[in-house]
Amino acid sequence: IRKNSLELFVAILMGILGILCIIYGVALQYYYKKKIALRYLALGVLEAAMWLLANSELRQLIFPNISTLNDMAFLMILSIPATFIFYMNEIQNKRYQKYYNMVLFVDMVVYVVCVAMHLLNIRELADNFMYMAGCCFLSIAILGITTICDIKTGAIRQYRLISLGIFIACMAAVLQIILYLRRTIQFSGVIISVGLSVMLIVAAANTIAEIVRGEREKQRAISAGEAKTRFLANMSHEIRTPINAVMGLNEMILRESTEPCIREYALKIQNASRSLVEDINDVLDLSKIESGKMNIIPKDYQVDDLVSSLVDMITLRAQNRGLKFRVNLDKTMPSVLYGDYVRIRQIITNLLTNAVKYTRSGSVELLISGKNIDDNLIMHVAVKDTGIGIKQEDIAKLFADYERIEENRNYGIEGTGLGMSITVSLLSIM
Repeated sequence: IRKNSLELFVAILMGILGILCIIYGVALQYYYKKKIALRYLALGVLEAAMWLLANSELRQLIFPNISTLNDMAFLMILSIPATFIFYMNEIQNKRYQKYYNMVLFVDMVVYVVCVAMHLLNIRELADNFMYMAGCCFLSIAILGITTICDIKTGAIRQYRLISLGIFIACMAAVLQIILYLRRTIQFSGVIISVGLSVMLIVAAANTIAEIVRGEREKQRAISAGEAKTRFLANMSHEIRTPINAVMGLNEMILRESTEPCIREYALKIQNASRSLVEDINDVLDLSKIESGKMNIIPKDYQVDDLVSSLVDMITLRAQNRGLKFRVNLDKTMPSVLYGDYVRIRQIITNLLTNAVKYTRSGSVELLISGKNIDDNLIMHVAVKDTGIGIKQEDIAKLFADYERIEENRNYGIEGTGLGMSITVSLLSIM
């Protein structure tokens, strides 16, 4: 008992450590809402503890059925490497998942065949140990190869401490199998067990460090975003003041001047100023949305007033581009609705403005309808145009901030690329 008590003690200690780390990994995953690979490694250490216990000469003190424990020891040889593969696949960001899946498939086939032959009394598990050891060597080899590949590419920096621990554990596992096959030296497994435990502790510490680092980066990103939002808001206000002054003075020129050349210049200034104010308003709205200061103020509004305002705003733009503008309002729509009139008009204006800007000839049509659901009316707004369209691969970019699609083809069309992003954000807030 004195001779083998260390082996039993290490097995129990490893089992407790593995269970605690599994609970720890699951708790971290639940709290931070992201995958924590530590639980795979902890499961591997727990299985190693079971293997060590099953091989111990004191195993009958824990579980009297020696035959079952002996079978379990062989099966652990196949299952332990799989947990390491799952763990490495996660910390390597699934770069080698295809190769890992192939190895896992081979392990699974050997596992099923060996168990089936054992249950059917065709061949004992001990007689198939060579195949199990071969699968174990294959798993170790693929882990080593992927680690070497990451060393060459520099990706090892992400997990260099962990890779060192896994390397030591894998070398100990190889030594364990070689000594078992040669049957010349009694090797209890305590050394590899201690190595696995140390590796698990290092991995747990590394997980904590990664979470702390991630939280710091998150706080830095939040602070940078808030600083950017404040800067944009301040700059938008600062720029809008002189622009309003320019527009006011330009309005005086249009009222008082009768010279065609001067009026032509003034009209160009007016159009450019209005475009600039629209862009500034978009930036200011985006900064409000990002800072959570965009408020929705719902109240009753007249549908006719909404449509008239949109027609007045878009008709001239459409005529200037030689486009026909039509409105199709469902006759069953109520005359009064409840919502944020200003933001609803802004959303529809963004859709119509885009349609006019990207339509070279033909027409733009606004369709407004409603559907009653449980005493509420869901307003459906659609804009149809005969414009250039959007490629399938560019649809995902449509709602990204400051993203303009096919800028080479659309060169000369003004805009910040914020209209659709603001539209989606407003709808989400509503």
